Amino acid sequence: MSQSVTSGASRDASCISFQGMKHTSWLSCLANGPRGLDPLLGVFTGILAYKMSETNPRTAPPPGETLGALVRWKWNTWKADRERQLGGKEEGAL
Repeated sequence: MSQSVTSGASRDASCISFQGMKHTSWLSCLANGPRGLDPLLGVFTGILAYKMSETNPRTAPPPGETLGALVRWKWNTWKADRERQLGGKEEGAL
């Protein structure tokens, strides 16, 4: 009887343990029930809530203050700083 409990626990632990020598696929970890599905459900819910908050007319941020605009601004700032740091150096010389 204790063997069946141990084997079930080791199956669950092998999905999250890197020290266990069993290599299981992520799909088999998801098949273990809600414990495997919780992270996916959390990510999906977060993305859905973010998308709804940006597209809802009552809660939408003003134009230019969306996440996409922030990422573009940060990318352009990073590129300008990199160009300034490189100065006259060519990118191929790195």
